[in-house]
Amino acid sequence: MGTSASRKNIEMRRSPRRVFSRPIGVLCDGHYKLAQAIEISEGGIRFVSDTRFAKDERALFTIVIPGGDSVVVRGTVIREIEGPNRTFEYGCQFQSLGLHQRRAIRSYVSAKTQEEAEVEADEGGY
Repeated sequence: MGTSASRKNIEMRRSPRRVFSRPIGVLCDGHYKLAQAIEISEGGIRFVSDTRFAKDERALFTIVIPGGDSVVVRGTVIREIEGPNRTFEYGCQFQSLGLHQRRAIRSYVSAKTQEEAEVEADEGGY
């Protein structure tokens, strides 16, 4: 069971999320880096990287959705958590998501499997 603080964060989320364990591209300050996504929603993406990004820093994300859709979207770093072995976990909020991009992500998230939903419920969300 999660803490009351984590429950509050889950309740504040505007969009449903889905596990998204895939590589993504992150273009920031003219440098292109690969990162590992953790989860995705219409509102943003959570990922892990060995590159440090500053809070409020803007980036361009290249995301390939299972099924073939590619999404390129601007986002802003809103959260950073230092992880093990000099890795960092980031929460980024998407900016100005276009209709095609929104539909591609929504379709992927809404196809969440029953197993994923049960794991999420058991863990109290992400």
